[in-house]
Amino acid sequence: MDTSHPNYPPGLEKGPNGQYIWLYQVNLYRQKHLLILIWKIFFFIWLGISLFVYLISLPGQPAWDSLKKLAPTMLLTGLLIMALATLAYYVYALFMKGRYTVLFTMDEKGIRHSQVKAEAQKAAKLAGLTTLAGLASGQPTLVGAGLIAGSSSLYTAFKRVRKVRVKASRQTIKLRSSLLTHNQIYTGPQDFDFVLNFIKERIPPTAKIA
Repeated sequence: MDTSHPNYPPGLEKGPNGQYIWLYQVNLYRQKHLLILIWKIFFFIWLGISLFVYLISLPGQPAWDSLKKLAPTMLLTGLLIMALATLAYYVYALFMKGRYTVLFTMDEKGIRHSQVKAEAQKAAKLAGLTTLAGLASGQPTLVGAGLIAGSSSLYTAFKRVRKVRVKASRQTIKLRSSLLTHNQIYTGPQDFDFVLNFIKERIPPTAKIA
């Protein structure tokens, strides 16, 4: 990898097709966006169920009386759901030993966020990002084939980005392309400005940046 250019991002590697590739290890105890996302999902599920139960209980009695009867049960159910979701998150964090590794691939059209398997983490430590770069570019080697197969992945096209939320102190960039689609981008401190500017130059001018 040629790092002689003064503007070349030191923590990123170029893939065969010209895309930028980097790995980032997320601390599940410090970076709690996953927990917050789980809370949001279960909150809206609870809200939808509660509204449905309330509506089917309305016939035959005043709306306020029905709400007073159902409110304690609905609130208790909501608290229980949130408690179980929190417990599940920390059980997951414990199972993952407090962290997981993410592979990012970024080109002119968009960025992909992929959680990699333990085997890929080991490969990256032994041989840099070469094998992962081949996989990310659609040119897997025989040695590397299957390392990230089955991993969870989220792709965001820059042209669909509606809002960008920047947290420079944590080197994180959140891209929102729809109400429920949020792509969390992590970088090392040395690469943050490069990645942020790269994204800003390719998203629609109507996208909000906060």
